[in-house]
Amino acid sequence: QVERGTRDRNLITDYEEAKRLLYNIFSEMGINGESKWEKCLLELNNDDRFRLVKSLKDCKKIFQSYVSDKRSEDRFQLNNNKKIQKDNFKTMLDEYKLITIDTRYTSLLPIFYLDPRWICLDDKEREECFLDYMDNLFRRQAEDEQLQNKTMCDRLKIQFLEIKKINSLTSWEDIKEIMRYNNLWTELHDYYKLK
Repeated sequence: QVERGTRDRNLITDYEEAKRLLYNIFSEMGINGESKWEKCLLELNNDDRFRLVKSLKDCKKIFQSYVSDKRSEDRFQLNNNKKIQKDNFKTMLDEYKLITIDTRYTSLLPIFYLDPRWICLDDKEREECFLDYMDNLFRRQAEDEQLQNKTMCDRLKIQFLEIKKINSLTSWEDIKEIMRYNNLWTELHDYYKLK
């Protein structure tokens, strides 16, 4: 146990001041979220600054606070690193350009197995990222198709207005016959034609 001089007028009694001093000492010592008080105390005995803190109880409390802060920092850093790795993984998939909504996860292994962005994630994380990527790809493709169909419909409406044979009395069968050779008409899905 650390001997504390009761006659030393320089002893630190203010908790916040003690905390600042000890946080600096702990940082210099490389204390991390896994460090133990008993082991740390042995090293602290050799540091004269440590002896300036009057209360050993406060020292231990400050140590526990420091270790807890370090654990939180480590968790944050780990989560941040994992997010960066997942973002890099999705960037890798984007760069490949040959992935479609029919692509299977297992088909990518021979393509990417040496890429560091593939290797840095475990199987479960890779598969989750792939499924997220595929969900986004499917959503983007659906949005693109919807926009393309709307554009084609708008162009067809303009053509309908220009064709003299088409009016408010024209039947569905007549329209199909009139538009039979129209490129826009033939490319459009029946649902959108009828709409």
